[in-house]
This record gives sequence, C-alpha cells and structure tokens, in this order.
Amino acid sequence: YFVLIETLLHKWSVIYRFSQLERLNQLVKVKYPNDHYKLLPFPGKVWFGNTSDTVVKQRQLDIESNF
Repeated sequence: YFVLIETLLHKWSVIYRFSQLERLNQLVKVKYPNDHYKLLPFPGKVWFGNTSDTVVKQRQLDIESNF
C-alpha cells in the first residue's frame, strides 16, 4: 500500500505491506488507548481471494479510513 503522509511542514510517501499497517494500527491502539482512534475499523486478514479487485479495493478503502 502506498501511504502519503502530510504535516503542516512536511510531506512524504512510503510503501507498506498490509501486515506492517496492521502492526502500526495495533501499536497506536496500545500507545493511545483512550483516543477515538481505537474506534476506527481495520480490515481483517483475507486468506483466499485476497488479490481480487473487489477485495483489494475494499481493503484499500478500509485502510484509508484509518489514516
């Protein structure tokens, strides 16, 4: 996944695997347990059919809703 990160002063892009984004999500939840962030859904692992256009697009939309 291609992730574009923007702050007031900087802008950069990085490429992450789904597992890396999932781990980042877990770490943020642990570090900020009382934050509203924990209420955002994160897509589950898809074991079969995970390369179909429909699954990829839905996962992308779900991930984008977290960032």
